[in-house]
Amino acid sequence: MAFETAGVADGFDEIVAELINNRVDTEELKERLEQGIAEPLKSISGELLPRLEQRLAAAQTAYEASAASAAEPLAAAKAEADGVLKAMQAVLDRMLELESYNELVELLRGIVNDQQQLKEKTQQQQREKLRGLIQP
Repeated sequence: MAFETAGVADGFDEIVAELINNRVDTEELKERLEQGIAEPLKSISGELLPRLEQRLAAAQTAYEASAASAAEPLAAAKAEADGVLKAMQAVLDRMLELESYNELVELLRGIVNDQQQLKEKTQQQQREKLRGLIQP
């Protein structure tokens, strides 16, 4: 799981690099992608998941030795898994927030485009009206 999560983090780093390369990046978007998604995923894959794997291995070893002695290592593994789940949920929430942000940006771009078209039509009508006043 750690390897796959690290791969997803690398994928977001590549997205940021492509945005920069194509010159369509903004500081806010880069920050959201890097600090809100890529860095937390790197932390999860580099720290949280390896600790979870260690806890699970300890729980398995304790269980193999004696089922009665496995309760404490199993509780520690469960607590570690809950921490990983919370961290992953936080990243997912940031992804969903970013999706909403992108939809809002696209909506604003559409509004600006509509406003520009309206402005151009208004100017064209004003020119035609002036021509009508000048020409007999």
